[in-house]
This record gives sequence, C-alpha cells and structure tokens, in this order.
Amino acid sequence: MSPPEARYNGAVGTTRFAKAYRDDLHWLWVDTCYIDKRSSAELSEAINSIYVWYANSDRCYTSLHGIDTKTLFTKPDNKNFTDFKGWPKWFSRGWTLQELMAPEDVRFFNRSWECITSKQDSARKLHDITWTSTNVLRKGLTFSYPSVAQIMLWAADRATTREEDRAYSLLGLFGVRMPMLGEERVPPSAVGSHTNDQ
Repeated sequence: MSPPEARYNGAVGTTRFAKAYRDDLHWLWVDTCYIDKRSSAELSEAINSIYVWYANSDRCYTSLHGIDTKTLFTKPDNKNFTDFKGWPKWFSRGWTLQELMAPEDVRFFNRSWECITSKQDSARKLHDITWTSTNVLRKGLTFSYPSVAQIMLWAADRATTREEDRAYSLLGLFGVRMPMLGEERVPPSAVGSHTNDQ
C-alpha cells in the first residue's frame, strides 16, 4: 500500500494511514481532507455520497481528540466539554451523525490515537450520549427503518457551521439525493423518502 496522493492532511492523515496499514486495510479516505470544497461538482457528489461511503467502509476511525483517557468515560464531563452536555465536541457536530450511524465498524480513538472503544462495544453508552437507537447502532438503519421524527430527534442538538448543512448532513440518513443549490436552502419536502412515516 502506498500513501494516497493529493490533499493529505499532516499528522492526522499520517496517523490514520499508519493505523489503517497496521490493520491491513488497503484503501484510506480521510473525510476532512479528501473533499475539494473549491469544486462545486465534487462537493455536491461528496455531500450526496458520503453516507454510502461510510456505509461501505470496512472500518471507520473516529478521533475524539479532546479525550486523554484510555476508555470512553461513563459520565458527562461538564468541566472539560461544554459543547454537548459534557461530551466531546464530535458528538455535537451535525456531520458526524452519519459517521456514527452508517458504518458497521466504528473505532473511537483518544488524543494519542489509542483505541478506546468501538460502536458495537459501546452501543448502550452511545445511545445514552446521542439518543440514537441501540438497535440501529448495532444493526444499521435498514434493520429498523426509523421515522423522520426519530432521526430529527437524534440530530436536534447537533450544530453545523452553515445553516443549510443541517439539512445536507441528514440526506443519507433519509435516503435522499439532490443537487446542491449553492446558497439556496433545501426544501423540507425533500426529506422522508426512505422512512416509515405515514
């Protein structure tokens, strides 16, 4: 395996590459540095495809870079994490909901890139933090087909830098594909094509 070429992001990318190599994974994609946001076509394709890319991955490495401990702590730490009810910032970001839900195998790492838990091992704790369904965490969205209301609840306290990204970050969870419209907002009618709402 040789290092990926352009848009490689320093220490984080190098660490993920080394970890993937040790885990005998032959392809690596780092979401924070492999999308060229200067290209509207590439950005549109990425926004519409990212959920599927996560779902098709063999493994997803997630950096909880605010954590120094060797395990995911069991109670909120309101002193060190004010963004999301005492939990690391990753749990408050809109885009990370699909990163949590789509892959079957998610491994969480601390600041030193030590694996502290996995989605399967900590499904109950992740449910407590994110309100997401333990069945969906363990078996995937297609197992239980949650309603629009359930998915919106999971996303309710998450934030994005741009207002329209709150909608874009949910497209894959709802099974929706749509062209990006620059600064225009996503119409609410675009949501709900693959859920069990009546």
